[in-house]
Amino acid sequence: MKKHIKKEELAKVKELDLLSYFINYEPDELVKISRNVYATRTHGSLKISNGMWTWWAHNIGGKSALDYFIKVKGYEFLEAALYLNNCIQKNKPIITNVKTNSYSHDKEFKLPTPNGNNDRIIQYLCEERCIDREIVNYCIKHYDLYESKNDHSVIFVGYNAESSAKYASKRSIEDNEKRDIAGSNKRFGFSLSFGKLAKRLHVFEGAIDLLSYITILKQQGIDWQCDDYLSLGNASLLGENKSDVSLPVALEEYLYRNDEIKSLYLHLDNDKAGHDTTERIKIVLKNQYDIFDKTPKGVNDINEYLIYRTSRSKSNEQAIER
Repeated sequence: MKKHIKKEELAKVKELDLLSYFINYEPDELVKISRNVYATRTHGSLKISNGMWTWWAHNIGGKSALDYFIKVKGYEFLEAALYLNNCIQKNKPIITNVKTNSYSHDKEFKLPTPNGNNDRIIQYLCEERCIDREIVNYCIKHYDLYESKNDHSVIFVGYNAESSAKYASKRSIEDNEKRDIAGSNKRFGFSLSFGKLAKRLHVFEGAIDLLSYITILKQQGIDWQCDDYLSLGNASLLGENKSDVSLPVALEEYLYRNDEIKSLYLHLDNDKAGHDTTERIKIVLKNQYDIFDKTPKGVNDINEYLIYRTSRSKSNEQAIER
């Protein structure tokens, strides 16, 4: 057997996901659990779902067949790569499309009509939510958020790789209503990046928490344009079934499109859903990224902490004035 593999051959090996490997080369090893979930005959606790796999008995996981041969079967990297390349060369695999879309098919996606100005949402975000005005203005300037004409709600916009709007969420400034706009594709959540090929991604459940976090960075004199930031669209992982090894689709899509990311900072809500989502992400991605749990302590979310921090600062100023 040869002792090296060409760069282009290795690229094809890395693209081969585990489900596609089994379907093409070891179909008898697969055990179908449900519509989108498989196990293996050798390892009953190894589940494959939505393009990812997790071996729950050992709390390890990954996406590619290469990961599986190294982490589960104990192959050396080159040994695994050469074996899979040999499979591909002998019989070109049919790749199984495992991505699922989390958006409505019955309505065409259309952004709500913008208002003539953004005065009311600026007041809401800056005064009620305590988000820095410069940051809000930056987002308005770059069409990341705006005020809707119909009811003056905040509209947060998500874009695909071609800078086309594919997702939008609505946040009322008068009550607690928050929902996705019909036809939105949740793979493209509200995010901020600054063209610097950042290596760190900060992850939040909602857009307001994202803006709150970078407000705190700015208050501390930290350059908030050095990293990337992603909102999951107030969506945690589906259910509590541990056979579901999927990632939040917005995170899955972002990492797929931004392979320079090396570290994940998880700022999800301080509740059961947030904790469960954080743990699931850590299990699935811990061997691919440096992951840091930044769940807010003593408060439910980042915005709650920002409001508390701002009110305390104002109280101190008043005390000094007296």
